[in-house]
Amino acid sequence: MISMGLAQIRSNAFLIDIGGDDAYYLGQGTPGLGEATFREGYDRPGRLTTYYAYASSFGGFIDIGGRDRYVSFTDSGETTHPWAADDTLWFRPARTDSLFGHNNYGVGVDAEAGAVPELEKWK
Repeated sequence: MISMGLAQIRSNAFLIDIGGDDAYYLGQGTPGLGEATFREGYDRPGRLTTYYAYASSFGGFIDIGGRDRYVSFTDSGETTHPWAADDTLWFRPARTDSLFGHNNYGVGVDAEAGAVPELEKWK
């Protein structure tokens, strides 16, 4: 139902795919694809919710190589996903969104080529 690099409730979540043609299907309006969902209290945590104040959320989605399809679906059909696409960088929440920040970040990137240096040690 939800996944694919989705961080919820002060967590870290990553999806990394290197190479190949892929198809990503996500229900219309469903969070995912390198997103960090916002919860009430992230921007102004109460005195007893230090976890919200000091912890962070990061959702990351990386797809390198291949021709990929990003599909948003409902019971009645499929459409092209509204922001995820080949050769695109996106932030969720978007940088212009009032929910951006507050130690709550989501980023997705689909690139034709490139390297993730942190993954090189497992080569």
